[in-house]
Formats: sequence, C-alpha cells, structure tokens
Amino acid sequence: MKVIQSWEAIETLPIPKSICASLKEELLHPFDGDESALIDFWHEVGGSLYLLEPQDSDSELEALDDETQQALDFITQYPELVLLLDDATQRYLLALAIFTDAGAGAYLLAPLSSTTHVVTTLTPLIETGESV
Repeated sequence: MKVIQSWEAIETLPIPKSICASLKEELLHPFDGDESALIDFWHEVGGSLYLLEPQDSDSELEALDDETQQALDFITQYPELVLLLDDATQRYLLALAIFTDAGAGAYLLAPLSSTTHVVTTLTPLIETGESV
C-alpha cells in the first residue's frame, strides 16, 4: 500500500498511465480542472490518496498504523462517491470520503482484482452510489 499527500506524487504511483490520467481528471473535477486550486486545497485543508496494490491483503492492512486503518475504515464505511476507472488492461475503484466540514478527506484507489474487505465492500457501490 502507498499513501500520497501531494498532487505531484501521483505520477510516482505504480499504476497504468491511462488509469493515472483518469485519476487526475477525477481529482481535478471539483476544481474545474484548476491544478493550482487543487494543490492549494490539499495543502491548506488536507488531502490524501491511499493506493491498495494488487498484492495487499487484509492481514497486511490490519498490520498498518492506527491512523491509516482508521482512514481506510472511514472510507469503507462512509464513501461520498465510488467510481470505476478502467482501461483495456485493468479496472480500478476510486472512492472518496470527507473527514471534516472544511472538506479534508481521502481517496482510495484500488484494483478491482483485490480481494481485501475494503474493495469487496466498496465494489457493489460503484453503480449505486449508496453508502454502506
């Protein structure tokens, strides 16, 4: 699992380029495509992106620090949105949870092939948009 807290770090994620492009598009959407506004918001209010990697397992997630586990639990239990990002080779789930009234929150990006409880819980919400 990887955690990033800056826009610039997105390019370092081990994901297909087309998924990275779709991810950037979705992250920029609330800011009308304004990269500077997104960067300022993430620095001022706080933003994170958690990437579950294909090899991650529930036991590995349970061994993470408490703060990360709490963030993943919150995203799983209270997603604001759950989207599908896909290309010809892989499909990813993108979920967003808002933690504060100011808008601080976190995204979760995970391959749909993941068998973790996080992905299996969020996958049915892709089409319905309902929270659990």
